[in-house]
Amino acid sequence: MPDGILKRASNVLKRVLAPRDGCIVLMYHRVGAPGCDPEHLAVTAENLGEQIAVLKQRRDVVPLS
Repeated sequence: MPDGILKRASNVLKRVLAPRDGCIVLMYHRVGAPGCDPEHLAVTAENLGEQIAVLKQRRDVVPLS
C-alpha cells in the first residue's frame, strides 16, 4: 500500500479517535476480498472486524439499521 494512503488513513483514525462530542459516521466502499483494488477502497472482513474492535474501545458503536 502506498505511503500516502497509509498517512491519510492514520490522519483519519486520529480524528475519529480524538475525544469530542457528537456523532461520527464511517462509510466503507467495499467489504470483502479486495482482489484488484487500485483505488484501495476495499477492506477485508478481518480488517473491518479489527477496526470495529478498536473503535469500540473508545466509542459507542451502533448499527444504522
